[in-house]
Amino acid sequence: MKKMGKRSIAFIASVLVVVLSVITVAAYLFINLGPLTNNFQAAGAMDPEVNNDYTIKVPNKGYAVYVRAAIVVNWKNITEGAVSVLGDVPVPGVDYTMEINSTKWIKGSDGFYYHKARVVPADDSTDMVTDAIINSFASSKTVTYEGKVYSVNVDVISQTIQALGTTDAGNDPAVVDAWGVTLDDDGVTIKSK
Repeated sequence: MKKMGKRSIAFIASVLVVVLSVITVAAYLFINLGPLTNNFQAAGAMDPEVNNDYTIKVPNKGYAVYVRAAIVVNWKNITEGAVSVLGDVPVPGVDYTMEINSTKWIKGSDGFYYHKARVVPADDSTDMVTDAIINSFASSKTVTYEGKVYSVNVDVISQTIQALGTTDAGNDPAVVDAWGVTLDDDGVTIKSK
């Protein structure tokens, strides 16, 4: 009976040493390492920019891409470098007029505009440029809120996806899987999701 008691005490002591060791190491790592940050970036990341004529300029990475864009119209005031945006949305046809380039862009059911053709890099160019998404935009309307004058503002926010490549299953082009569009010989046709 005494022998069993000594074994139990030895076992409990060894478990206690292991638990305290794990807690000590975890505390040391937590205190000395601090929060971890993700330093990975997507290999094909591109940051398209929109030109003043509403064309989208895509960095030339040597491969063709599909482009989609969202058009955001809002009331904006810039005073001494500070930007203010109102929550109210300007009304099309009342506060502004806008004509979309529907021969080159198609609107999906998700609100995005899809460039119908893929954008192909030119050998001698550092950037690839899409067709203008907006043919014309006009507004002279302003509103005043808390002493600040707000004008109608339009922002075009764009995304790209590599044109070549398929899903993991290998049966659909990546653009069809990621954006839910359909493709034909001319490019993007309609939004199916």
